[in-house]
Amino acid sequence: LTLLKYGADKLFKHQFYLPEPNTLYTPVGHLTPDMLFWTTMGSSYSYTVFSGIIEIIPALLLVFRKTRLLGILMSLAVLLNVVMINFGFDVTVKVYSSFLLFISIVLTVPYSPALYQFFITGKPTSVPMPAVQPDSKSKLLGYTLVKTLVLGILIYESTGYYVATGNLNDDLSPRPELYGAYEVYLFTDMGQIIPASMTYPGRFKRIFFHRRDFFIVQTMDDHFIDYNVLVNSENQRLTLYNGGPPAHRNKTTELTYRIQEDKLVIYGYFFYLYITLFSKKLDLEKLPL
Repeated sequence: LTLLKYGADKLFKHQFYLPEPNTLYTPVGHLTPDMLFWTTMGSSYSYTVFSGIIEIIPALLLVFRKTRLLGILMSLAVLLNVVMINFGFDVTVKVYSSFLLFISIVLTVPYSPALYQFFITGKPTSVPMPAVQPDSKSKLLGYTLVKTLVLGILIYESTGYYVATGNLNDDLSPRPELYGAYEVYLFTDMGQIIPASMTYPGRFKRIFFHRRDFFIVQTMDDHFIDYNVLVNSENQRLTLYNGGPPAHRNKTTELTYRIQEDKLVIYGYFFYLYITLFSKKLDLEKLPL
């Protein structure tokens, strides 16, 4: 089930999704190792799909007795790689992936004498294969139906969401209206124009709208400040909450926005200061990554 689930997440591009706009404009040295790995994987559709397929294949091989040993050996290799990635890039699921690897090792133990003979001594060997031999047609039918049902449940649990939503490639799924990165070319604070200079490190350099309802500010000194955002496209209002520096925590503010083609204007009280910013949407497709 775990191999199928994680394999499907990769196959349909949901685990390693396209890098978000704010990530694309974050200096590489400022990324944590796990975010750097996630970004690299998400930028390649073909490799992400491949990594999903090599998890799905051993999952299916494990279901059938004749291919179970091959499935165990493949899962052992796949999970060893996953564990090394999690430790090497400081991904948070180290214990869970190590437990899955441990299960694969345990499943290998009954076959170890045969594997030793085959790979080390080169002697002819045979693999023990537990037989399922129902003593009547009704029992055989029952066994077949139960096994088919269980396999169906595993596949449904792994792929049902993607089939139901029709989202078989998350790279192509619709994004919110304001989604993207915007370069701030004019910024005012309480009516005073603030130049785009390191003399004003807190000036807005870029703003980003994340697909998961985040509004993110990149300042001139490359600090990233994020807020949850509710976008009211009918009234063209932004409600920011739950984020930013300590002075903004547990507070809410509303801004007005106007959008025309690739230009976005935002104005209003940004918590304690009245700001106006004029920005131009950046074409993410032109970035080398």
